[in-house]
Amino acid sequence: MSEVVKKFQFASSAEGWVANPVHANLRMYWHSSNRKNRPLPPVSTYGGALWYGNKRLQAGGESYWELDTTWGDLGLPVGKRIVTLRADYSYRFTCMSRHGNNGYAGVAETCAGPFTLHDSAGVLKHTLSTENWCPVEDIGSGYPVSLKGAIVEEPACFSQCNSEIIVIDPAIAGSGSEIKLRLYGTVPECPDYGRDEPARNVTVKFDRVVLTMGYDISVIAGVSTIQGISTITF
Repeated sequence: MSEVVKKFQFASSAEGWVANPVHANLRMYWHSSNRKNRPLPPVSTYGGALWYGNKRLQAGGESYWELDTTWGDLGLPVGKRIVTLRADYSYRFTCMSRHGNNGYAGVAETCAGPFTLHDSAGVLKHTLSTENWCPVEDIGSGYPVSLKGAIVEEPACFSQCNSEIIVIDPAIAGSGSEIKLRLYGTVPECPDYGRDEPARNVTVKFDRVVLTMGYDISVIAGVSTIQGISTITF
């Protein structure tokens, strides 16, 4: 098989990904990285991210970023059929509290993922990767938190999710097949408990998405040859 790779780096825009908040009080938008206030790598090398967060005194929930596209638009050669997909992404969590660790109740309810693939009607076809929950045990040692406005961005704050190699449903494998990619995130409810504001301004930021597509090497008169195996396509 041959491979083609599509990278979303979100340097200056959301690159076609559209926010789908579960309710209006959740915040989702493309976020430009502020290198002045985020001087440490890797974020100092980033231009932007898909940003998803809660608001004070508002409910949380699971929402998703969605990309409506075709395999051809992602770089698959015209007339070819995708066979396998690996979908990787990098992400990070942040949480602002004005009152130290008293403000982190509920952070364990924050996660990045799952990452899913759907047909044009929105029917789930493949789960590319599952949830990645926020590692609350790392508070104070690489935990991605903000104390009194000063973001702690040690290298341990940034994570990479690498999916398994998925064999794609033949029904949506053509280069012109319309598909939906959905990248989910979950943030907790943010009630007000006076000076202890749990999970205040929790965010999930998606910094990179990399799609590696494996496709058949030849298609001749309706017969595709994949590593020596011939299959009839209609």
